[in-house]
Amino acid sequence: MKNVIRKNAFIAGIGLLSLATISSCTKTTKDAANKQYIGTYTGNDCAGNNNVTTVMTAGSSDDKINLSASIGSGSCNKSVSVVGTVNGNTIAFSTQTFTDNCGDSETLSGTGAMTGNTLTLSLAGTYTPSGSSTPIAITACFSGHK
Repeated sequence: MKNVIRKNAFIAGIGLLSLATISSCTKTTKDAANKQYIGTYTGNDCAGNNNVTTVMTAGSSDDKINLSASIGSGSCNKSVSVVGTVNGNTIAFSTQTFTDNCGDSETLSGTGAMTGNTLTLSLAGTYTPSGSSTPIAITACFSGHK
């Protein structure tokens, strides 16, 4: 009788383990928050330039996005990624500081939004030339689509 009870308990345990395994394999599909922003956009900037290209890549987590940007000019030019946090159809770019290849400092922050398939970005900050303590206000904006 003891062997029958042990056998039934073993079978019941296997059944519960199988049930737990099946339920833990249930797959839910949830798109990353940054998915709609990833891509290459063509549009206009606030300096009046047409056919400007902006690239957005996936960030370090599902709610992060990287905006490819350049700071400095000429031999000072340096490529950087401005990191934004996605929340639905908006992006928040917290204050970030970059240094170009000549030692000049640029601080940026701003916002972005997706309306339909149109991306709009608005960044503001300061540019401080190397050796200066006087920052110069800067703004950048973009509106375009994939």
